[in-house]
Amino acid sequence: MQVHVKIYNRKKGRQLATRKKLQVTRPSRIELSDGEVELLRQMHEEHPLGHPDHIGIRRLAKIFDIPKNTVAKLCNYERR
Repeated sequence: MQVHVKIYNRKKGRQLATRKKLQVTRPSRIELSDGEVELLRQMHEEHPLGHPDHIGIRRLAKIFDIPKNTVAKLCNYERR
């Protein structure tokens, strides 16, 4: 079963993205689609570090329900 999750900016209240989220637990090896990886990178690179709307590694890890280390490697282009 899938649920649509809307991601909002906390301060401005605007919608950033919509993502399908599985209600079942993921397997130990997490696999994101190419589109999800691209969205993750775009969200991270949209605003520079220190900008009020910047989305950091921790917040992206919560949004996509994956480990921080994985998010960091994807954002730094060390994976894929």
